Amino acid sequence: MTRVMNPRFLSFGRFDRSKARATVFILLLLIAGWNTVTIYVHQKTSMSAPGGALAAFLTLGLLLLSHRLPSSTGGTLGGDSETDWIFAFALCGVGVWMIYWLPGRFADHFWLWRPDTFGLMVCALGVASLLGGTRFALWIGAPIFVTSVVTAPIVQILLTGTHPTAMRVAIVSALLGTSPWWLARPYTHVRIWRRYVFLVPVIVVATGVAVVVGGPDWMISVVAGLIVAVGSWWVVRAVTPRRNSISMPNVPFTRQRWLPVMAIVVGAACVELLLPTATFTPVSALTTPHGTVQGHYRTSLGLSVTQWSLPSPTPTIEYLVTTITGKNKWTVLTYPMGTMLAIPQPACPNISTFHNGRREVTATLYLDQVYAYRWQFVSWLQEHRNTYQRVAVTIATGPVGSSIPPIGVTPYVGVDAGYTLGSILANRHLLCEPFPLVLQTALAMNPNTTNADLIKHSKVHA
Repeated sequence: MTRVMNPRFLSFGRFDRSKARATVFILLLLIAGWNTVTIYVHQKTSMSAPGGALAAFLTLGLLLLSHRLPSSTGGTLGGDSETDWIFAFALCGVGVWMIYWLPGRFADHFWLWRPDTFGLMVCALGVASLLGGTRFALWIGAPIFVTSVVTAPIVQILLTGTHPTAMRVAIVSALLGTSPWWLARPYTHVRIWRRYVFLVPVIVVATGVAVVVGGPDWMISVVAGLIVAVGSWWVVRAVTPRRNSISMPNVPFTRQRWLPVMAIVVGAACVELLLPTATFTPVSALTTPHGTVQGHYRTSLGLSVTQWSLPSPTPTIEYLVTTITGKNKWTVLTYPMGTMLAIPQPACPNISTFHNGRREVTATLYLDQVYAYRWQFVSWLQEHRNTYQRVAVTIATGPVGSSIPPIGVTPYVGVDAGYTLGSILANRHLLCEPFPLVLQTALAMNPNTTNADLIKHSKVHA
């Protein structure tokens, strides 16, 4: 017979087996995703609003620790042993595969989207089904999923913009900090709208206090994030009754479950070694403008963004070079420069990477099959005397007698996000034209590619 317990929701009482199991679950998640966590901390501390992601993970931890978790065994869906094993290995297999495969698919968009975080969370749900049963994994699935999505750098930049104001930073940090609660299932028989109604004042108060405290953007973000993380837990606890708790199955955690859990954690930790590394090739000099400057600006994080055009022998071809330079390599990597193209979504983006010497080059080909436009986008990373730079060369080709759509100086973050999703969904090897090898080699040979080289090799390709 299945033994059932009635958990008291949101009670920080004695440190019992439920809280111990939640603590073990969080520690195993950190061990399995050690490289993801390391890169993530570097990235977030280099962004203008790190408090939102910090608060989201803190809120998720409080959510897991503050209610009685199912201990494990028997019963319906949540306690069926065979279901637990099937659910665990299916999710862990998909999660580890995502950590291994998706970063390469995203190419240089990896730093903005961080798909490894999502893969790690999927793997975590598989581990949760062994630790507490399938029902427990389904119970915490929604808050874990929403946390992995909203903490991606692209989401923060989409919401705050590349030049955020203090008010915008505070609001976004507060919203992201409460995100695990919005989709968390009610752990007691209580109308869920009560939680939403009382979370809104917490967001408003956190935003106001953070703006009044002031300071740099990162401080405003951290203050707002910490207030909503603690405040949202306290408010939800206050409005949730302790009676009429929803029953959860109690399943014993045996040695037969420990062994696969440890194997999954060790396997995921090994796959983490394959995540991309930020390799900046040392050069004797950084790329500087040697054409007609189209635009130049500095961001609040100290980045210098410059774009210039090169002479073209024909009006149907346009050459543009964009550089992003800064002292913090993580800030340089995370800035959304992926396309900067103010054009309709092309039908078939094509992303590939290749090496020339020590340099790793990312090549993207955008084809507009309706209007016969083609944009070739090649980018690489380089470093000189502790100054880091991303270089992108864009060659835009259009039909005769038609003006080429302009290329933006500032990033179109939403458009960039659309391009990335398109490149992931498209079967680039079957449907897309391979990136021209002649142009790959020419642009990878020299960081300060001359006008003549660009034009010459473009003529060969065109």
